[in-house]
Amino acid sequence: MWGGGAVAAKPMEETEMKLSRRVVAAFTALATVVAVGGVSPQVAYAQEVRVIVAPPAPRFEIPGARPGPYHVWQAGSWRWGAEGTYGWHPGRWVLPPQGRTVWVHDEWVSYAGSWHLVPGHWTAVGVPVPTVQQRVIVSSAPPADVVEEVGALPVGHAWIRGHYAWDGVRYVWTPGHTMAIPEGRAAWVPGHWYEAGGHWFFANGYWR
Repeated sequence: MWGGGAVAAKPMEETEMKLSRRVVAAFTALATVVAVGGVSPQVAYAQEVRVIVAPPAPRFEIPGARPGPYHVWQAGSWRWGAEGTYGWHPGRWVLPPQGRTVWVHDEWVSYAGSWHLVPGHWTAVGVPVPTVQQRVIVSSAPPADVVEEVGALPVGHAWIRGHYAWDGVRYVWTPGHTMAIPEGRAAWVPGHWYEAGGHWFFANGYWR
């Protein structure tokens, strides 16, 4: 399990380093629908996503100046993209939702032969944090996504749509936010939940 330290990728054949054609097609379709504002990916793209390559060690980040006294730093994490490689999603300062001031960061976990990104979530001070294993095994479907109002975006920025995360007991909403588009990327493809083998997993969002 990867929880913040360096993990070496396991040796494997070159063909195992790539997504299957079925999964690539799912990612491509998702990117197309998001680009034109189509159907919710939570319903339309409930296809299994198998990532069998261990994530690289997390990058060391130096947070910039804190924008305000109530901002919380969300550390960056690796995201799996449609091209079959990991890409870095940079850290950022974010205002927490009311009543929740502690950010439980994203973590990759190996489960049932695949690597899954367990999305981070907000919680209140003093609330116990379940293990990532408890947070990756979800047996109930997520609620419908919250409709968020998005205003005019600054030039060179994209909207990172909010999503539900499983905190080990229930689904909690992680609000969306604006973010500078990383160099060499064009747009953010939001993540979605999918069902496989009687459990629900989160396919992470990624930059393309």
